[in-house]
Amino acid sequence: MAELYSAHVARWEYRHKDDVGPGCWMQADAAQVCYADTRGLVIRALFDKPRVPQPEKEHAFKDRTCTRCGDSEDWAGPDCMPTAQAVDPRSRLPFDPRWLLQPLQWLIDAGPIPINSFDRRFRAKEAAFIRDQLNAYIQECEKP
Repeated sequence: MAELYSAHVARWEYRHKDDVGPGCWMQADAAQVCYADTRGLVIRALFDKPRVPQPEKEHAFKDRTCTRCGDSEDWAGPDCMPTAQAVDPRSRLPFDPRWLLQPLQWLIDAGPIPINSFDRRFRAKEAAFIRDQLNAYIQECEKP
């Protein structure tokens, strides 16, 4: 702990706020460090001592590849940053689609008596379409 907080700055560097290129950092003197805000500069400090490694962010290499993040041993950075797992789009419904099958079947089979035959056929056609789409979706979700 004492070594971490007693590290001396080896060099100060600055860049303009608008610069984003890889070679935009230049060595700063005391005036640039003190008046960085008024001059529109971004300052960074470079230390002699390396950073303290954190055990939960260390790579776990097996066959020269990290088992957590998948980076090769040659290209891996100092910290292991596992990528976020992609969400399967088939699992995004907040409910089980099977719940809709029986009410849709009731809509197809039993039309209300006061409506005419055209409306009854239209409702049955729409409900059958929804039922078929849900059956296809359920079969797609059950695939391995």
